[in-house]
Amino acid sequence: MITKTEILKTAMLNQDWEQAIRIASKFQNLGKHKHEIKTAKDAMFSPSFYEQIGKNPKELITIGAEAIKVRYAYLLIDKVVKDK
Repeated sequence: MITKTEILKTAMLNQDWEQAIRIASKFQNLGKHKHEIKTAKDAMFSPSFYEQIGKNPKELITIGAEAIKVRYAYLLIDKVVKDK
């Protein structure tokens, strides 16, 4: 069985940040990165709303992707260690 964490890891390795945001935004424990990840998901699905309030949806998505990279860096480190 493929776990959501494995799907997230694959999305991160493939640089598919929209999929990574969709998956990670459903996780319960996002820690201090919760706001950035949830906002990125909302910006993906409602970009016109964020444009109306003066925010750049693409920038919010990029910020969310960076938050995922920080929060789930251990998934990629594990891959690098196993490859050596």
